[in-house]
Amino acid sequence: LPVQLKGKESLWIVDSGASHSVIDEDYAKQLGLTIHPGIKGFGFGGTFDLSYVKLPSYGPKNVQLENQTVYALKGLSQRFSSPKAVGILGYDFLSRFIVKIDYAKQHLVLYQHHGFNYTGSGSVINAPLKNNTFSLPVILDNKLQANWAIDLGAYDVSIHYPYAKKNNLLQRKGLETISAGIDGILLERTIKFDSLSIGPYSIQPAYINVAVNKGSGSGGDGELAGNLGNSVLGRFV
Repeated sequence: LPVQLKGKESLWIVDSGASHSVIDEDYAKQLGLTIHPGIKGFGFGGTFDLSYVKLPSYGPKNVQLENQTVYALKGLSQRFSSPKAVGILGYDFLSRFIVKIDYAKQHLVLYQHHGFNYTGSGSVINAPLKNNTFSLPVILDNKLQANWAIDLGAYDVSIHYPYAKKNNLLQRKGLETISAGIDGILLERTIKFDSLSIGPYSIQPAYINVAVNKGSGSGGDGELAGNLGNSVLGRFV
């Protein structure tokens, strides 16, 4: 999304898998913002160092939030080549709205919570919050059922290492690959499954990345089975 901050407009990634919004540290300094020492952050595959920065009003045009504290990460913008992005809009921003994404039209609509009524023909599915990330019940091959994170910041669908090990998925053959995130590189294997089902919807077959090593980040805690990225989410509004 194009985000306005201190009179300048730049692109930020919309990421429902991020529990907090993040700005590139060098970009924040260019805008004259003060950086404060922070904490250790947890990504999908590992950990990284974060700082804090307090933003004045920021957000897309006509949707401005005031005096928000977000994380700052050194080298964040270098991780995005095309398009170039300088920040990530996470849970602390997205949770203030009802967010509708129409992939086919490439539209994102932000609604106020009060007065919103859904009138479409879609399905309502219970999606509990886990670590400030929505999760959905997913069934693999009509037998493996667990909750997965809804991750707008991920392209592919991925299974975390603890769940793969528990269900003997590490022995299955596939194409060796890697995924890159804020926290670095994660080794994975792309495996063909017969089906991936969410509520009444089924994708057949489903090609899913399986982590072959246990990382130190959020993908290693075992609470959720995996991540639902845009290769699946893009099939829906």
